[in-house]
Amino acid sequence: MNDLWGLNYLNLSSNNFTGVFPSGIRNLQQLYVLDLHSNQLRGDILDLVSELRNVEFVDLSFNMFYGSLSMDLHNISSLANTVQHLNLSHNDLGGGFFKDEAIQLFRNLEVLDLGHNQINGQLPSFGSLPNLHVLHLGNNRLFGL
Repeated sequence: MNDLWGLNYLNLSSNNFTGVFPSGIRNLQQLYVLDLHSNQLRGDILDLVSELRNVEFVDLSFNMFYGSLSMDLHNISSLANTVQHLNLSHNDLGGGFFKDEAIQLFRNLEVLDLGHNQINGQLPSFGSLPNLHVLHLGNNRLFGL
């Protein structure tokens, strides 16, 4: 991925890609769209999310990513500041939801789809997300509101 540093749009969806997503996505500083849905990619979601910079549209749905969304602020702040559409549905995500202080960073977020995972715990307040229009959290293990 080092040769693609100026890439803006990456769509590798609906292929037969398997294995761990290759490292080096951090080098794609100009990337605004990352669409990898409907593959068989796997790996800890923390490793991938912490690499994303300046991305506005992320669709990693229908893969085998695992891990918790209860991440430290420094791991998620680069993505949270720019992302508008985040779809992590139909994966193997477990553990807790985004922490209250982390969810507040997603000020530009319009669409959040985390449905069909194994995420558990209490939901944070979404009051700090003025642009949120679509929130899909079905088929998880969440509580509260």
